[in-house]
Amino acid sequence: MRTRPALEACPEPGSPPGCCRNDSGCSNQPNGHSIPFSFEYCGGPAPLPGNTCRFDECTSDAACTAKPNGFCTGGWPRTCQYGPCRTSADCSRMPGGTCVLATVNAGYCPRPAVFCRYPSDPCRTDADCRGASMNGLVCNVRPDGHGTMCIDRGPPPP
Repeated sequence: MRTRPALEACPEPGSPPGCCRNDSGCSNQPNGHSIPFSFEYCGGPAPLPGNTCRFDECTSDAACTAKPNGFCTGGWPRTCQYGPCRTSADCSRMPGGTCVLATVNAGYCPRPAVFCRYPSDPCRTDADCRGASMNGLVCNVRPDGHGTMCIDRGPPPP
């Protein structure tokens, strides 16, 4: 289920360039949405108040053809994500493999990922990762997309 983030007011006078008040202000490309600048903020300079236009890259999995195994996310905006699997039958490195499109933390900035999840994976959530680490441990997808592993969170983004 796609839950739209609440819009913010564009400050007056001198709204930030590109500040839009609703989706109708995002018509220069198809599938435009007015989304708060702060939506999915992940470090760096603080976002401006107000909204910006973001555009869906896809509306269904069928539109994600740049690489094999494309999935269209349900976020704002929708994006194509690719991974090692299209169905759970592709996840055969270990018994019980399941192909999933899920949000992974990967440190401080959540992101969607397509990967194979196995019953033998050491983690499903960050809470499953225990041990000594300078910044804490998080559950992340293995580089090849087959399974998960606990990694050091690393320092926060600047």
